[in-house]
Formats: sequence, structure tokens, C-alpha cells
Amino acid sequence: IGCVQETKIFDGANEITPSAIKNLARLEKENAQLEARNSVFARPPNGSTRISLNRGFDKCTAAPVSQMQTWWNTSPFYDSNIYISGRNRGCTQAQLTAAWVDQVSAMGWGLIPTIVGYQAPCSVCATCQKHSFDAGVAETQGRGEADIAIADANNLGLTQGTVLYYDMERYDDLSGTGACSTPVKAFLKGWTDRVKERGYISGVYGSPTNAVNDWINIPPASQMDVVWLARWNNVMSVFGVAPLPDNYWTNNQRIHQYIGPRNETWGGVTFNIDNNISAAPVAGAAISKNKNADFDGVGKTDVSVYRPDTGSWYVLNSSNAAFSAVAFGNNTDIPAPGDYDGDGKTDTAVFRPAEGTWYILTKAGFLTVRQFGANGDIPAAADYNGDGKTDIAVFRPSNGFWYIANSDSRGTFTFVQFGQSGDKPAQGDYDGDGRSDIAVWRASTGSWYYLRSSDGTFVGVAFGISTDLPAQGDYDGDGKADFAVFRNGTWYLLQTTNGFSAVQFGANGDLPVTGDFDGDNKSDIAVFRPSNGGWYLLQTTNGFNGIAFGTSTDKPIPNAYLPN
Repeated sequence: IGCVQETKIFDGANEITPSAIKNLARLEKENAQLEARNSVFARPPNGSTRISLNRGFDKCTAAPVSQMQTWWNTSPFYDSNIYISGRNRGCTQAQLTAAWVDQVSAMGWGLIPTIVGYQAPCSVCATCQKHSFDAGVAETQGRGEADIAIADANNLGLTQGTVLYYDMERYDDLSGTGACSTPVKAFLKGWTDRVKERGYISGVYGSPTNAVNDWINIPPASQMDVVWLARWNNVMSVFGVAPLPDNYWTNNQRIHQYIGPRNETWGGVTFNIDNNISAAPVAGAAISKNKNADFDGVGKTDVSVYRPDTGSWYVLNSSNAAFSAVAFGNNTDIPAPGDYDGDGKTDTAVFRPAEGTWYILTKAGFLTVRQFGANGDIPAAADYNGDGKTDIAVFRPSNGFWYIANSDSRGTFTFVQFGQSGDKPAQGDYDGDGRSDIAVWRASTGSWYYLRSSDGTFVGVAFGISTDLPAQGDYDGDGKADFAVFRNGTWYLLQTTNGFSAVQFGANGDLPVTGDFDGDNKSDIAVFRPSNGGWYLLQTTNGFNGIAFGTSTDKPIPNAYLPN
């Protein structure tokens, strides 16, 4: 790709190549350069994928950009399929261009590139083109479909590294001899082998019946990386998709199409769609891990408060200094902010101790209510499994247990005895493995205890006194949470890279509001002063800043991430 051979003619030291040949060589060079720029080997940003654990939809024709924006703003969906290629593709795609892909991806959509090529030779489709009954020919055809799909994907900017889903509609081999299923397996083997050779990820859409009867018998090296299973059972889970057992394609390798075609209207725009739930790769740039109280998702902590007497959240967005207010909660609720849907933005959430219930407001204002915990529990929400989504969790002082509802597709739970009565949860990524560690602050001894998620090692550090306000954060930017306490106007830091330091900043009565306010990936020393509603920030890059935002009874949101 991008290579060219050039011929020159010399008479001794003098070049005598005819001008016509020189012009041909120039054109060949220009074509090679263009080919290289458009090649799957160029690896532009649109070749990336990410794991989606959210809802999605598929529809026949790509919608206009404006309608996709409306659905992003108003619907509960995060992913959309696009029919990008295939000799049996039945939908016109006037909207589908590289520019469309870029614009829709920038909104936040994950894309499911879908190819409708040759169908099974025993397919009941009367108008479909079908691959050969001969297994050898079918495998070659599968490889050919992969090359066609990759060329079409590349034209849309979906380059090497992208996941491609082949739509193999349900087929029924009634021969009893494998006359149909054998060539289908060969075809899908050829598809997957070629897709992988070209640096893409192989996915296949179809029936779980075909998956269990045929696909699981494809040689492991040639099996599709991910399956998209059509079973309209109205169960929003990627597991329990009968008759395929749950022990196949288990590691974020499934999409489930769980509701068939129907009209849905969001924001006044109606699409005819199928509904999907994912635990699988989709085409789209990786979403940066959400920072504390980053409501607009720009990588900076936002100045923000929760006002218990009105149950209101007030946010000063760092992206544009715009003010926003949301009524959500009551005066006994405990703020529990986090990125519960994994879209890179902090969600409004509260834990209601009297009920042991969580109330979470995610994208487009969709409410999730979940009973998890009991009166007396302390909310300790964080991303414990490293999937980019905040996990609902509580620490129960009465028995020293942590109860975590993992955000994985199986709905698993983690119960760990760690701590004692009087301890405060101090979760953070102390070992730098991308997962929050179970941790407590024990004021009675001025000690920190945590359980490394990377290897299960117990660590205890004496740092502080009983009256300190704990304020853990990554102050030196090495990806590991540092121990820190605020004591009557002085900060004491024990950093994993920069060691010990003490900084006078703040006054008695202030509350620590650790966060990355300037977006340099280092936690900033910062306080909220209830007496005057002032925020005082000592930013590691942007220096000092003071902002009036709040009242004496407000609870600063960044403080909700600290032991309370």
C-alpha cells in the first residue's frame, strides 16, 4: 500500500527519461500517496473501538445528523448500527459519509458497522444472493466479502482496528448431513480470518440457534471475536440468550437484539428500530475516565454544590462558565456523584439512607432507582472493576463490610469485610491499575488502610491525626491516589512520587474539595468556605483562583468523593 516503482533512463551521468514517462511516474506517485492516506494501515483516530455496556438501536437507513443529535439529547440510547456494505444491503444510505461518521461520533454515539453480504445457501430469502454450497468456495467468498467490507469501511474513515459485524440471517439446515451448515461455517471462517489479517475485529450478527449449532464449532483461531444475537425476548441482558449457553463469548463479546422492529419517538423524531443491549466493542473513540464532579465531561472538575434544603444541584460548567441547576433529592439524601453510564460525564445521584435506595439521573435525564444498602450505610460509589462506569457501593460500619454492585453485564456483586465501626470509606486508585481500591480512613488512629485491587495486598499507612479532614487525590499526577489531610488551614500530602509536603492554604472551618480544576491530570488543593460560599483553588497549572458559588448550608460536590 502506498508503494510505487519508478523507471529512469540514464546516458552515463545524464538522465534522458522521456517527459511522457516522467509524467506517468508523477501520476503514479500521487496515486500511491492518496492510497496511503486512505489505507487501513494509516491508523487515523476513527480506527478505534471501545467497549459499550449500554443500550443501542439498529435501523435500516442512517438518519440525518440533526436527528441523531436530537436522539442523543433525548433518548436512552448510546449506540447505533450503520449498514455500511454488502451485496444484500437493502437500505439506501444517502446520509452515510465519512463526515456523517465523524459528526455522529463526536456527539458520543458508539457505532455498530454492519455488513449484509452473501447469505447461507439454504436461506429462505428468495431475493438474496447466497454463497456456495461448496465449503472451499464458500471460504474464499467469505474472504472476499471481508475485503469489500474493509474497503467500504475505510471510505467512511472506519480504519484498521474497527469492529465489523457481518449480518448472517438465520438459516435452517434440514439436510441432516451438514450440507448447509458446513459451508456457512467455512464462509464465516473465511470472513473472520481475513478481517483479522487486515487488522479489524470480527463480529457476526445472527441467531443464537445457529451460534450454538454451528459457530461454536468453527476452529477457535477462526471464530468471530464477538457475536450479535437476535432473540426478541424483551430481556435487556446479553446473557440468558437461549439456546446459546452463557459460557461462550463471555468477555465483553456480546450484543443482544432483544426487541424487534417498532417505532420509537424521542424529541419529536420517530425512528423504526430494533433495541439492543451491549457488552461488546463498538466503533468510537475511547472515552476518558470521568474526573470528580466533571459534569460537562471536559476533563476538569466543576465548581458545584448540593443544596439540601431544596434538594437542588448547582453547577458552574468549566467548559463555558455556564450555570445549571437540577432539582434532584431531598434534605436527608447523601450526594453520590459518579459516571454511572460511562459517557465521561458526572451524573447527578443521591443515596437515601432511610430507604437504602439510590436515585441516579443519567444522559438525557433518565432516572434509575435501585434499592441497594440499608439505613446507616455510607455510600462509596466508585469504578471498582475498571470499566469506566461508577459502581453502586456502600460501606456498612456496623459490620465493616463493603457491598458493591458491579456494573458488569452479568450483574455481579462483591462483598468484602474491610474496616470497622467508626471508619470512613476512602476509596481511590492507590495502586494505579485503573480500578478504585477498597479503602478506609480511621480517624481514631489517623491511619489509612486499603486493599490493592491489583494483587489483593493489604496496606496500612499512619498519616494524620483524629481531627484531620481526609482529602485523598492524585496530587503528583502519577496515576495513583495520594494520602492527604487538611488540618486547620494546612494541607499535608504524602505523594507516591513527590513524597511529603505541607502547604498552608485555607482556614479553620473550610472543607477540602479536592479535584482537577485546571485539567492537567493532577489533583488541586482547594477548599470551600461555608461562611461566605467561597471557593479557593490552588491549581497546579493555573495557580490561584477564587469563586463565589454557594451558601453556608450547601454541600460542595467534590467533597462528596472524600471520607465524610
